[in-house]
Amino acid sequence: MLRLLLLPAAAAAALSLPAAAQQDPTGEFTAHGDNIVRIEDEVKLRVPQDQVEAVWQWLVQRYGDCAWLARDGHTFQATFGDERFVDTYYDDPSLSLLQRNSGVRHRQRDVLAGSAAAKDGRALLQIKLSRDDPSGLARTEIKFKVDPPAELRTAEDQHPMLGLVSRKDRAAVKSRLLEIGLDPIAMRPLVTVEQVRRRVYVADGEGALATVTLDQCNCSDYGTDLHWTEIELELNEIRFTQSKPEQRTWMKGVQTAIQQDLQAKFPAIVQDQTPKYTKSFLAIEQATWMPLRTMVRWRVTPGGLFAIGAGVAIAILAAVLFLVRRLRRRRQAVRA
Repeated sequence: MLRLLLLPAAAAAALSLPAAAQQDPTGEFTAHGDNIVRIEDEVKLRVPQDQVEAVWQWLVQRYGDCAWLARDGHTFQATFGDERFVDTYYDDPSLSLLQRNSGVRHRQRDVLAGSAAAKDGRALLQIKLSRDDPSGLARTEIKFKVDPPAELRTAEDQHPMLGLVSRKDRAAVKSRLLEIGLDPIAMRPLVTVEQVRRRVYVADGEGALATVTLDQCNCSDYGTDLHWTEIELELNEIRFTQSKPEQRTWMKGVQTAIQQDLQAKFPAIVQDQTPKYTKSFLAIEQATWMPLRTMVRWRVTPGGLFAIGAGVAIAILAAVLFLVRRLRRRRQAVRA
C-alpha cells in the first residue's frame, strides 16, 4: 500500500473558490457549480465476487422499505438505478497523484435505468484530492464540465486532458493543478476503469442523503483482464459540504448505520479505502510483465514498447545476418 501523502497546508489553503461562491458557517463553500471545492465522504467496501448477486438482492429487499433506518424524526425512502461509468485517470511522469492517493479523471456516465435519468450522458473532469481527515473517508473533489472545442486550433485543444474542457474553463483547471504542484501539460491518460453500477439512492424529507452503490469494475489496460467489486456508501456531496458540523455528524451517523447493517449481514465484506486509480494501477503492475513505471516515466505506450522490442529484434537479426555473411566471405576467400 502506498503511503498517504496529505496536501501541504499552503496547497490546501490555495484550494479557494471564486469570489462569487458564498462561504458557509463551517468554513467550507457552497457546493453548486463547476470549479467548486466539495467534500466527498464515502466508505469503500470490498465485496467477494461470489457474493455480488446475493448482496444486490438483499439491498433491493432491505431498502424496499427503509423503516428500519428511521431516526431522530427522520424517515427515509429509497429509489434504485442502473448505470455505466467509464473513468480514464491521468497522471504525470512522476506518478505524483498515485503517490498522494489522489486522482484526476475523465468520467463518462450512461444511465441505463432509474431515477438519475437527467444525468444520462454527462461527462466530467474531476480532481479528487486527499484531505487531512483522520477517518480517511473524506476527500476534496472539484468538477469541470467536459466541453471540448468544436475546432482544434491550439496545442492545448489537442491535449488529451486539457482538450476535454472548454477554453474558458481551461485556465481554472490549470490553476487548480498548479496549486498542488502538478504540471498540467505533462499529464497523460494512464488507466481506464469501466464500471457497471447498481445504485440505491437514499433520501429523507430534506432531500438526497446518501447513495449505496454496488460497483462491478473491470480494467484491461496493458494486456490485463482485471475484475473486482466494491460498495461505496457516499453521503450527498452538496448537502454534506454545505451542512454545519452537527449536521455532518448526524449524516455520518446514518452512513455508519448503513455500513454496520450491511456488514452484519455479510461479514466477508471488508472496508478498503484504496481509491480506484491506486487500486487499478497497483493491480495492473502486479499482473503485467511490462515495466509499467518506467513506461510512464518515459511516456512509452504498450504499442511503443512493442515497437521498441521489434526494433531491437530487427537490429539483432540484422547484426547476426551481417556476421554470417562476413564469415562466409572469409571462408570463400580462404578457399580461393
